[in-house]
Amino acid sequence: MVEEHIREFEQLKMRVGSNEEPELKIARFIEGLSPNIISKVYLYPYPSFDYVCNLAIKVTEQLQDKKSFFHTSLTKVHPLTMTLKPQPHKSRLLIRKRKLLVIHLRG
Repeated sequence: MVEEHIREFEQLKMRVGSNEEPELKIARFIEGLSPNIISKVYLYPYPSFDYVCNLAIKVTEQLQDKKSFFHTSLTKVHPLTMTLKPQPHKSRLLIRKRKLLVIHLRG
C-alpha cells in the first residue's frame, strides 16, 4: 500500500516535472498516507524524501505485525492438531453455560 503510494507519487512528480523544495515534497507525500501511518511518521525527523519513504514502509510493517500479533493472541493452539482455533467470546460461553443449566434443570 505504501509502496504503491510511493510509485504513484514519483510518477506524478515526473509527469508534472516540478522542482519543488525537498521539504514541500516530503509534506505532500506524508499528507497522502493513511492517518494511522501519518501519526507515526510525524513523530520522527525526516532528513530526506527517501528516509520518509523507508520510514513509512517500516511503520506499515509494524502496524501489520501488531495486527497479526493481536489476532494470534486471540487464538488458542489446539494440542492434538496444533492448529490455531479461535477462542469463543466470553458472552458466548455464558450463553452456552446458561443453556446447559436450563437443560439440566428441566431434565
